[in-house]
Amino acid sequence: VISKQTRFVESIYHVEEPHVFSSSPLFVDTIYANEDVASRMGLIPGSKLYRVQRMRYVNGIVYCFIESYINPELAPDMDKLELDLHITENLVKHYGLKRTDTREWFEAVDTDFKTSQFLGVGAGHAVLSAVRVGYGGETIFDYTQRFYSPTVYQLKIHHQIDPALDEVAPNTPDEAHT
Repeated sequence: VISKQTRFVESIYHVEEPHVFSSSPLFVDTIYANEDVASRMGLIPGSKLYRVQRMRYVNGIVYCFIESYINPELAPDMDKLELDLHITENLVKHYGLKRTDTREWFEAVDTDFKTSQFLGVGAGHAVLSAVRVGYGGETIFDYTQRFYSPTVYQLKIHHQIDPALDEVAPNTPDEAHT
């Protein structure tokens, strides 16, 4: 560890208070992993996955589009279940899966056409993306990417380097994607 996060501040702006948050119902379909998703999940491209898509709103305004990928070997027939709004709770309730660890990082990414339409920005517009890989023991069981509307959402990370620490953090699988 060479540094530490001292504060993490999320803000919703340009939206009147009080802020009322809501989510769209989960939409689940079956896809085949592209190279990026496969590599982040430790799978081979073309592996079958469940994709779960949803929107998050503040006062009825979209502030976040979310795509999660679940390995169907760990959650068979997930696409046939009646799911409530929280993926992790569904994985515990229906399959006994429990997240024991997560790795999360933030990226500025250019939106594709679909994401730009959901967020109300032009295609190719840079947005904040938060990526999380969830583990159950040594097994990756979900990969989630959240895309935030730049007109509504703001993230501030206060980061402090600690010169007293000289240990270097090990490479992580996501470094190939930065």
